[in-house]
Amino acid sequence: MDGGKHINGRKRHLAVDSLGLTIAISVSAADIHDSVGGFDLLWRIEKNSSRMKLIRTDMAYRGEFIDTVEKYYKWNIEITQKPPTVKGFVPQTGRWQVERSFAWLNFFRRLDKDHERLPESSVAFIQVAFINILLK
Repeated sequence: MDGGKHINGRKRHLAVDSLGLTIAISVSAADIHDSVGGFDLLWRIEKNSSRMKLIRTDMAYRGEFIDTVEKYYKWNIEITQKPPTVKGFVPQTGRWQVERSFAWLNFFRRLDKDHERLPESSVAFIQVAFINILLK
C-alpha cells in the first residue's frame, strides 16, 4: 500500500509539464522507494521531451537519483519542500501541478484502485484518462 497515493500494490510516477499534462508515466510496485521508481521516468522523459532543463521533485527523490539526473541527463534538479515552521498545506513551487494531475485521476472510476493485473495496463488507463482530460 502506498499511503501517499492510496493505491494498493502500485505506485504511480508522473512527470508533468507546467500545465500538469503528462510527459512520462511509470507504474511500479508500492514497496519500491520513489527514488528507485523514478529512474524509469528518466529515459521516458528524455524520449518524449528534448527541451527538458529542470526537474522539480520532493525529498523522496534524492541520493543516486539526483546524481543520475545531473551527471547522465545533464538536467538541473530542484528539491522543494514545505518550510518546517509552517503548518498546514503550502503550495510548493512547481510541485502543485503534479498533485493536481494526481487529483484529476481521481475523477476516473477505473483509477480509484488498482484493478489491473499488469503495470502496463495501469499506464494505459492513465494515458486514456489524460487523453479524456485533453479532449474536454
